[in-house]
Formats: sequence, structure tokens, C-alpha cells
Amino acid sequence: MYSAEISSKNPVAFVFLIDQSLTMENSSDAKDEDGNPLPRKEAVSDAINSILEELVNRALKEDGIRDYFEIALIGYGGDKTFLWEGNLEGKSFAKSSEIREVAVEQTYKKEVVVRGNIVEEEYTRLTWLTPKAVGMTPMKGAFETAKEELEKWVSTHKESYPPIVINITDGEVNDVKTEEEILTASQNLQNISTDDGNTVVINIHIANGNQVVFPSSTSQLPDYFYAHLLFKISSVLPESWKSAIKDVFKIDTSEDIVGMAVNAKMTDVIKILDIGTRPARDVGFYR
Repeated sequence: MYSAEISSKNPVAFVFLIDQSLTMENSSDAKDEDGNPLPRKEAVSDAINSILEELVNRALKEDGIRDYFEIALIGYGGDKTFLWEGNLEGKSFAKSSEIREVAVEQTYKKEVVVRGNIVEEEYTRLTWLTPKAVGMTPMKGAFETAKEELEKWVSTHKESYPPIVINITDGEVNDVKTEEEILTASQNLQNISTDDGNTVVINIHIANGNQVVFPSSTSQLPDYFYAHLLFKISSVLPESWKSAIKDVFKIDTSEDIVGMAVNAKMTDVIKILDIGTRPARDVGFYR
């Protein structure tokens, strides 16, 4: 299980659930290039844009971009919606090659030291997601939308690597009356499967405080209700991921590892994706 090779014929589905509620206006521990705190909405937007650029780069080969990945962006804040723009507007899943076509190239400047002198250097980044913060936090609705879309996707991709859902949020869900409702919504999502295994749900908690990556128990988390809730609605990660996780994150445990992180750096998120899409034989490439 969790060993299917990723290829253009059998791609892997990524679903990013992106909290765009009003509380994402709050500051985060992330900093801009001048060292100023970033609003959570901008920290999340930067992370998603970097992840998408990384996935596009992984799919880039000498003969062009191969469609190893099919990606959905679902925003939830006041309402839930698909976030692709341009020619992909209104579409749920987009292929690697399609994603590159709608990217917006943004030019930035930064100061670097060259031979002891400070000089200004330009660099270009690809962007897709615009920061947004409005309304409430209908997380359960976002999980249900993801479930509907993944059920359709899996019906035509039964031989593919299992889907990976990454929910990035400050955790303050408010479209449920009981904790059981969001637990059920997550479990229904995790029950969707290909022949290679069940959907993996990973929750990235944006808050203030220390970083925690892949805890084994709630005792490793900050004493914060929503961090503990997100732990409960995250997948126990596949055994086939554990050795790589232990190596990358220096986690020494024989217990189950849960797909949850608090204040994970963007580079950590990309490592999560690398673990989740590593081919079965760990050869480091896709067909």
C-alpha cells in the first residue's frame, strides 16, 4: 500500500484546503523580507504559491511538463470556492501543465551582499493564490466539497497513488455544533481510496508559538483547543512514510505518526509533499 508509481498515466491528486476566513488577518510568526510579521493570509498564500511552483518544477522534464499531479485549491472563508483563476476559473482539478499556463510571474527585489557590498537583486516567482480574509470558517463544508470531488476523481484513477489532502488553517472551525461533526467529515474524506490505499489528510495549523511537526500524541502540542482538534482529524501516516519522516525531521519514535503540524515552515511543507509523493522504490523520479 502507498507504493503506486506516480506517472502521467496514473497521477496523484492533491487537494489544498485553504482557510480564508477573517481571522487569517491576524499576524503570524512568519516574517517578510524586512522582518515584519506577516498576516496569516499572506503566510498561507506564500506557502501555497511556493508549493505549487515546486510541484510544477518536479513535473518539468526535457520534453515539457508532465502531468504527474492533478491539483485542487478549495478556499473557505464565508463561503467555499475553487480558487483557480484565468482559463481554469471554476475548475476543480487542474493538471501540472495547465497550472503552469495560468501562473503569474511576479518580480521582486532583495538586497544581497556581493564582495562586501550590498546590492539590489531582482528575482522572479510564480504566483497563483491571492491573499484573502473574509467571513467565517466553514471547514466542515470544505471537507465535504473535497470529498465530493475526490470521489469523482478516484472513480477514474483507481490505480493511482492515494490522494493527499492538506488543510491549512488557524483551526477555528465554526460551521459545526459538535466536535463529532468535523471528526466525521474528516473520516469520510479519509475513507476515499484507490487500490493503493486511503486518502491522507494532513492539517497545518497556523498559530503563534513553537513549531511542532508530526506529533505522536497531543502531549506534544501547545495547550490550545484547535491544535488538539486538528490532531484528531488528521490521518495516521502510512508506515511506508515513517522511515523518511524520521530521517528528515529527526523524529525518534516507534508510535504512530500523525499528519499534523503547528507553524510548519514552508520548507517543511514541501518536505511533507516529497515524502508523500516519493515513488515506491525511492528512486527519486517519476515515470
